[in-house]
Amino acid sequence: MKQRERPCASCEKLRKQIGVLQENVDRLRDMVSKLADENAALKAENQALREKVSHLEERLDTNSSNSSKPPSQAVRRIGEPAVPS
Repeated sequence: MKQRERPCASCEKLRKQIGVLQENVDRLRDMVSKLADENAALKAENQALREKVSHLEERLDTNSSNSSKPPSQAVRRIGEPAVPS
């Protein structure tokens, strides 16, 4: 008896589906890699911004009573009296 030279139709269909699934997996891996890179960049930017905010908050909390600047040169918040009571 001679073997079939052509694979069965369902086998060909499965091979095509496997090919499509593999393409999807490859595409998703690329997306995950790009998102991981973007996430790392955003984390670094977030950390830098947190440090900047912290530094600016420290500057806002400085006044003539806890710095070497005289009251006329001290940074004040809006509505804060010129001389602390």
